[in-house]
Amino acid sequence: MVTVRDFNWINGVPEGETEATVRVRHTKLNARCTAHAEGGGAVISCIDRVCAPAPGQSAVLYQGDMVLGGGYII
Repeated sequence: MVTVRDFNWINGVPEGETEATVRVRHTKLNARCTAHAEGGGAVISCIDRVCAPAPGQSAVLYQGDMVLGGGYII
């Protein structure tokens, strides 16, 4: 599980949990995940392995080619 601060939801904050993929750092791989808004951030639960998420790195959520939003890992 990864907690993200200052998350900017591009198309508005979703209600409940959202299925998506997440890209951490500059990797080319997106991991399957679920995410939900919490305060001004988001909590992302990864289904696939994510390599070395660390505080300060960006985490960006996608559904297909569409960006859902992003923020900074805490």
